[in-house]
Amino acid sequence: MVRPDQKREAAQVMIKKGLPITKACRLVKLPRSSFYLEPTPIDTTSVQIVQSIAERYQKLGYRMLHALHRNEEGGTMNHKKFFRIYHEQGLALRRRKRKKVIRERLPLDLPDKPCITWSMDFVFDRTEDDKPLKILTLVDDYSKECLWLEVARGISGENLCEILDFVMLINGKPESIRTDNGSEFQDYEGIEKNQRTIQFFAHPYTACDRATNENLNREIRRFFPKRTKFDNVSEKQIKKVQNFFSS
Repeated sequence: MVRPDQKREAAQVMIKKGLPITKACRLVKLPRSSFYLEPTPIDTTSVQIVQSIAERYQKLGYRMLHALHRNEEGGTMNHKKFFRIYHEQGLALRRRKRKKVIRERLPLDLPDKPCITWSMDFVFDRTEDDKPLKILTLVDDYSKECLWLEVARGISGENLCEILDFVMLINGKPESIRTDNGSEFQDYEGIEKNQRTIQFFAHPYTACDRATNENLNREIRRFFPKRTKFDNVSEKQIKKVQNFFSS
């Protein structure tokens, strides 16, 4: 879509070439009243406000940013002006297309005792220096027990197999391990070969297939929201979290 200011510039180029104003405006489909209209100066204050709030909340879209601007900061900018500045400054979030991994789908069987089915997932975050943080969560689907939490900058397929070996020495070997269909598990083909257990891939976009694991992930986020500064976490809070996950 061509903006009015771009049409005005195109008409001015035609006029300089000797074309009448009426014909130039007709060619670019611009009303003559808009051609003569003086462009409004850039509101630098509003631009700085939008840039500031977008920099502080880099993972939020313009709707949430505008709600924070109005409700928490007491701003008066309406959503149309906020949206226009948000896009003009190139602050829109990029939509990343998910890599779909084709897996064999198995029927969902509910375990009737512990150590039959485990669920495994990752929780992603970043530390204050903007480096990635990966948390592996492993849960027994029957007892709802958190079997293991592994926190690292990165967990390779080899590291994952070593962790599973250690957990299986403590708790025994399950019949199957349930994971989501995310691309982070596409390199972990060695699970079935090394652990001699079935890796079950849940149906995409169906979190209820891994409800136990998703519930644990939610509790982790409840205690430690994204961008938590762990230097400010007290010993009392850490003990509270340890008691919660060990109970």
